[in-house]
Amino acid sequence: MCFDHVELCLKVFDDTILSIGANNGGYECDDFQIKTRSRSDISACARPKYADGDSSSEPAEDITPAAIGDAEVNEVQRWLNSYYGFDIYIDGIYGSQTRAALTMAMQTELNEQFGADLDVDGICGPATRAAIQNISNGARGNYTKTLQGFLICNGYDTNGFDGIFGSGTENAVVQYQNDNGLVADGIAGPATFSSLCG
Repeated sequence: MCFDHVELCLKVFDDTILSIGANNGGYECDDFQIKTRSRSDISACARPKYADGDSSSEPAEDITPAAIGDAEVNEVQRWLNSYYGFDIYIDGIYGSQTRAALTMAMQTELNEQFGADLDVDGICGPATRAAIQNISNGARGNYTKTLQGFLICNGYDTNGFDGIFGSGTENAVVQYQNDNGLVADGIAGPATFSSLCG
């Protein structure tokens, strides 16, 4: 029997497993990735035989998804997967895949809430930029939550990832705008969203 994909388990949680693995050949071969998988997705497992008294057989208790990457980015990634059905790696690292997923979430909300009729492709192109709506303190919902996700992934503290545009999100917007040469009015509109997802 030959396995074309192998993963090393880093930690077992209630219903998921944190692992690192890669395809090892054939038509598809990729770099190692850290992933969170459902326990039901695991088809087989094996454990090496350790010598008596070998401390390497003891599991590391301090490994969590948050220990690899950023815990808040991890939360954003989990929401994108669970709410929108994406299958991005949950590794707490803000890369191109997470940015594209946030853009797709934004496009989905612009379509559903504002009738934008955008292609949900994860690309912040001219049509997407033109469809972006202003939101400010008091706004609520998943469009606001995508804004919070972008801010969190860019290192800004929104004081919660809850879809509520309160003072924490407003302060984060103002700080982001100041840091990126935008008008610092606390209103997230086309310029701010385009900067975040571009």
